[in-house]
Amino acid sequence: MAFAYSALDFLTKPIDPVFLQKAVQKAQQRVKPEQYLKQIDLFMELIRSPDHKNTRLAVHLAGGIVEFITIDHILYLEADKATTTFILQDQTSLKSNRNLGQYDFLLQTHHNFFSISNSLLVNLNYIKRYDHREKAVTLTNGTVLYASRRGGQDLRHYMANQAVKPELDKNTILAFLKKLVL
Repeated sequence: MAFAYSALDFLTKPIDPVFLQKAVQKAQQRVKPEQYLKQIDLFMELIRSPDHKNTRLAVHLAGGIVEFITIDHILYLEADKATTTFILQDQTSLKSNRNLGQYDFLLQTHHNFFSISNSLLVNLNYIKRYDHREKAVTLTNGTVLYASRRGGQDLRHYMANQAVKPELDKNTILAFLKKLVL
């Protein structure tokens, strides 16, 4: 999981010394020392506290540049063939040279993102309104995105299920269980 946040390269076990040497050479050529150190710090942060949900994401830009962004600042991601554009809450955008699939699983599984089409991944924290007839998703900043037929159905189902689920924290559950026992 940590590699998905700050991957320099991927190696499989058992580690082949030749592939390891090539990966190190590739990293030395593509990544500036300060970027490399930031990626190592991010990786070590994840290793030290596996229960901790990381708040930053390494976005790989053209020219071997890696920019670290706060995940909560992402409004949505939009795919364009082999690249992904990140739209941030301050209306800036970053164009990653990685495809949307590189970020999709990580953000949907470990953060509050939802795929409304094959090319759009939306931060659920910024959805203001969803019009199912039009498949229109309005974000808090006024941006309107359009879901695919399947994405719209999935979003509607997700929102309906979220509305009926009460927020349960540890103390609420313990109080309920104590009442059952007593």
